[in-house]
Amino acid sequence: MNTNQELVEVFDTTLRDGLQVEGVSATVDDKLRIAEQLDHLGVHFIEGGWPGANPKDIEFFARAESELTLGTSTLVAFGSTRRPRGKSDDDATLRNLIEANTAAVCIVAKSSEYQVIEAMKTTLDEGVAMIADSVGNQYRESTTRDLYDLARIADNCEHIHMFQRMCVLRDIDNTYEMDLNTTYCCYHFRRDFLTQINILLK
Repeated sequence: MNTNQELVEVFDTTLRDGLQVEGVSATVDDKLRIAEQLDHLGVHFIEGGWPGANPKDIEFFARAESELTLGTSTLVAFGSTRRPRGKSDDDATLRNLIEANTAAVCIVAKSSEYQVIEAMKTTLDEGVAMIADSVGNQYRESTTRDLYDLARIADNCEHIHMFQRMCVLRDIDNTYEMDLNTTYCCYHFRRDFLTQINILLK
């Protein structure tokens, strides 16, 4: 029997993406009951919808705060970064995310050069600023989960080659484990650095 099993966390989008399918509709009561059932199934994150996008989602998040009791799941509000050339403190989408008062939010951002330049009609620098401005400058202490997520981002985004902010793990008791994770970060930085050097030499 294999006891070295990794946890797979489920991020369910039934209440937003799932309800955009033609012919599928749900009332606010339906969405609350579906969320309860997803919680019973042990789903880790339930994306409840896009607060402010329509009256149904506005009502759902308002009622969920008092009517929805989740035992295992975390309710998530979905939204996007601030608008191009806009201000984060005057952005309706970000304001609606805050007012949804959920424990977690999902902010979609464009990371590919084509999407930033062609779809959003803005520059790569502005695309980065939109993301940075939307998450703000208030940081909690970093965790092992953060390191894992950052490594996945660096691996998969074509324009990210290193972490801009140092990720010092604060949830590890064993310093040996921290050394291993630091080595892992250094390995990724060294690999990307050598890749850039090879490109320049060619």
